[in-house]
Amino acid sequence: MDTNIIRQKADRKDFFPLSVLLVLFCLRVAGQLLVVLYQVPFLPPMQEWQSGLLPYSVLLALQVLIIGTFIKVCRDFYAQDGFFYEAKAALAEPLMTFGKAYVVLNAVRLLIWQTAFGHHIWFAGIIPIVFHFVLASFLIIVAAHHRKELIRRTSALNAVLNDLQPQAIKQ
Repeated sequence: MDTNIIRQKADRKDFFPLSVLLVLFCLRVAGQLLVVLYQVPFLPPMQEWQSGLLPYSVLLALQVLIIGTFIKVCRDFYAQDGFFYEAKAALAEPLMTFGKAYVVLNAVRLLIWQTAFGHHIWFAGIIPIVFHFVLASFLIIVAAHHRKELIRRTSALNAVLNDLQPQAIKQ
């Protein structure tokens, strides 16, 4: 089998989880919008969807910006080309550090929420916490891709440089 096809299939493996996380986040934004516009009875009430730190109009604008960015990331990962796909050292470590810190902070937030409101955690205020884990997961997957590609490129470059060295130096 062509190694390019094998590599292409392996590289596309990140596209699926990123797409799933994007769809989940879109459903979350759509759900809250349905509650705001139509007060649909089959979804939790407005106070369950956000912490209240930001006015909904600002939150919605930020969510739309996040969705647009995530769509671009997914498109780049599908095409295996573009700004978000091409490995960048400037993105790998900062995204991974931020993503991991984001997970830890949300775990602490969840622990505090569980301690304070444990008797009804699944019914009150859990939606924002869960979807912050979705966002953090997206960042970590992108960062891991960049790390993996940087390591692969470095290994390939080292192999080429090693092959270029004269035999006397190798021995």
